[in-house]
Amino acid sequence: MQYMMPLAVFFITFTLCSCALPRQSEYAENSNGEQATLKLVERQYELSPEGLSLPMPKRVGPPLVAPLVMDNLQIEAIHWGKERGFQQNGGYISVKDKTTEKELWTLKVYAIKYNAQMESDVQDVFIESLSKGMENGTINVIDENNRDFVVDLETRTVKRSSITKENYGK
Repeated sequence: MQYMMPLAVFFITFTLCSCALPRQSEYAENSNGEQATLKLVERQYELSPEGLSLPMPKRVGPPLVAPLVMDNLQIEAIHWGKERGFQQNGGYISVKDKTTEKELWTLKVYAIKYNAQMESDVQDVFIESLSKGMENGTINVIDENNRDFVVDLETRTVKRSSITKENYGK
């Protein structure tokens, strides 16, 4: 009996929401352009057991990436590069002195080509993980597109690796 009231409210809400889905009016002309007819187009909304769902956000935020400590350096992913005056969000690392936490230098690991016809925030590609490289003084950087880059910390150079996170340890 205690579930009857919430269940009834759910079905009433579901029925009202599905009947009141917004419609968009479009006018279409015939081939000679004389008569305009009214055509109703239903917008696509997803109905879930909880009712009418809201549109999904453009993208989820960047992944949490733990800082990597090597020797006396602390390497961190910079997610919001545009806030720091960089050309893009994602793709940069910050190298700091481990003891003072003073930033020593930053490096652009990969470039993002933005399409002007799309919103830039959905095109951002963030660093997903930082790990020690196979060679001394190198780190592996994996981005959200599963590309792996090797950064030489001494020369501050980047090269693309054929290793991806799927085939580590295989």
